[in-house]
Amino acid sequence: MDNSKVQPECNKTIRKSIIIRLMLFLFLMSVIVGQLTFLGYRDSIRHNYQIHLKGAIDFISTRMDTDDLQDCINTGKKSDKYEELRLLLDDMVDTLDLLYIFIMVPLNTEGHDSQLYVMESHSAEEYAEGKYRDMFGLTSGDEFPAEASRNFMNALNSDEICYYNSKSVWGHQYNATMPLINSKGEHFAVICAEIDNTVIMNLAVKYTVLSVLFYLLAGLIAISILYKWMKSNITDPIRQLEQSALDFADNCENSNSPEYVIFNDPGFKTGNELDSLSMSIKRMAHSLRTYVHDLLKANEAAVNANLEKNRISKLIYKDSLTKVKNKAAYLEDKISITEEIKNGDAEFAIMMIDINDLKKINDNFGHEHGDEFIVGTCETICENYKHSSVYRVGGDEFIVILKGRDYENRYVLEKELSDRFKGYISDNLRKPWQKYSAATGIAEYMSGDSVDDVFARADEAMYINKEKLKAHIEN
Repeated sequence: MDNSKVQPECNKTIRKSIIIRLMLFLFLMSVIVGQLTFLGYRDSIRHNYQIHLKGAIDFISTRMDTDDLQDCINTGKKSDKYEELRLLLDDMVDTLDLLYIFIMVPLNTEGHDSQLYVMESHSAEEYAEGKYRDMFGLTSGDEFPAEASRNFMNALNSDEICYYNSKSVWGHQYNATMPLINSKGEHFAVICAEIDNTVIMNLAVKYTVLSVLFYLLAGLIAISILYKWMKSNITDPIRQLEQSALDFADNCENSNSPEYVIFNDPGFKTGNELDSLSMSIKRMAHSLRTYVHDLLKANEAAVNANLEKNRISKLIYKDSLTKVKNKAAYLEDKISITEEIKNGDAEFAIMMIDINDLKKINDNFGHEHGDEFIVGTCETICENYKHSSVYRVGGDEFIVILKGRDYENRYVLEKELSDRFKGYISDNLRKPWQKYSAATGIAEYMSGDSVDDVFARADEAMYINKEKLKAHIEN
């Protein structure tokens, strides 16, 4: 009688002991696998962002005149190419969703006044909120700690892109830094592209939590099933199973990759449910490892898809028919020119161009030839103004913002464009939709003007020329 009372208590203790141990095992595996998964995700995401940052820097480098930029640093004066490069940095920050892109000259590794600012990007949001800061020629003060200063100096002396975690007054960033080298092979500055490091960490944490939750759910299901099977004396097999679990935990703690998270067969053959349990845990560990690998691959694919999305997003500023910039791009560039006007750096002209006889071509020969007429006229404009931005802002309307060399030769180029159109019209070998023609009007910026003022004068000049051309044809 006494034995019958003790036995159930003993059985209950064994079952409770097994459950407690399995719960501890599950928790330990969750912590270790969570750590390994977090490290794996973090490294994978960071690697993809390295590709993202390197692509941005490589793209900027192909459009940078390093000798001109070094002259700006040495003379303390900005050039037209400097302004073009600054606009490119602003565009890249918004297009690629970066935190900052900046160019600096490392001066020392002490932290205080360790950097000379050359150029810093600003997002469209910063411009809209009036947060634009011209840092050209200023030193950094105490904004960068000594470690960050040493990183910038090391990058300056390197021959390739360097990647760092850095802290500054602006927060915790992950950046790619590349030396700028002039035509003589001299390293004179660095360009740095940054993302917010919390983005990487938050993504890694998110995917790690999902992985651990999946594992916990699978583990709890297995333990619930196992609890129903505990009906006989299984103390020795449980010890072996526990030992296998501890070995598994040791493997997890000593491994650097989910590849080595392997559950070893405890080696017992009981002929009861424990055999199935052992195999279930082994399959669960394998499935977890496979699941982590699949998640890493899926994450890599998602990051690549996001990069492709960023690349496609650039197309929103391009006219689908002519491939030149569209009205949205004009409005963006208008903001930059307005800033130049505020800074007293503006020197530009606007040419307004309106295609002639487009409706006649569409009505008589169809819209397909009408599109050819638009594209051919646009190509003529682009060939004539090789150093200026061309925008299609309406069905038959184009704007050219003349700067630099094209600005200096604006009237000569306007006559050349007019002569080319006249040549097309008089060429009897051309089809009607190949006789490109357009009315033009040009106006240059004068002190006190806004961009809209210059645009309005150019538009008025264009309509006057269009009326003259119409009157000439009628006569």
